[in-house]
Amino acid sequence: MKAERGQGSRKGAGLFDQCDLTALPPVQPVSEPAWWNPETTSLAQQFQSFLTWAAGSKAETLRRRVSHLLAATPFASQADVSTWPALIDQVGTCYSNAIAEWRATYESLLEGWRQADDSSGNARRQANALRYQAMAFHEMTVIEALADEQFLPRYGFPIGLLRLRVLTVTELDKPDAKPYVREEDQYRLERPGLLAMREYVPGASF
Repeated sequence: MKAERGQGSRKGAGLFDQCDLTALPPVQPVSEPAWWNPETTSLAQQFQSFLTWAAGSKAETLRRRVSHLLAATPFASQADVSTWPALIDQVGTCYSNAIAEWRATYESLLEGWRQADDSSGNARRQANALRYQAMAFHEMTVIEALADEQFLPRYGFPIGLLRLRVLTVTELDKPDAKPYVREEDQYRLERPGLLAMREYVPGASF
């Protein structure tokens, strides 16, 4: 067996020796897009840079593709050469308003939490409520935030879905062992809030 393994390893090495790996072309680094702004690390500002680039003459290919998508729709004229810059400007304004609204709400929650006086129980509960709301805003995805401000549509995105959890009690064979609850992983259902109540808990009222 040892001799056979040695022969197999030499055969494998021979195959690699026949491949001239040094002749492979070097890996080229991925070039940044034309609209990329190296002076900022903010993705929001990078999208603004993309919109500024898209409104210019260098994005003619993009305009033609959008015009093809909007053909035979009520918005077909929005992608014409004369109306294209105004369309991109409107998109940028709506995007900036959506981001500003999210930031204003988040900063107001933080400011209310900082100014909360925890000397009394009621104020402490209020501070905790503000903290949880701020955490919910902080953990919100970009798609959810932009959809809440109606910048993006909700259909087609997994937003506001509730997952069905099926819990089962497992009995152990040992006489003194306590049963434990585990979650079944064979059920993978996700529904929006009201539809989840109707399908997951039929007959329930709320």
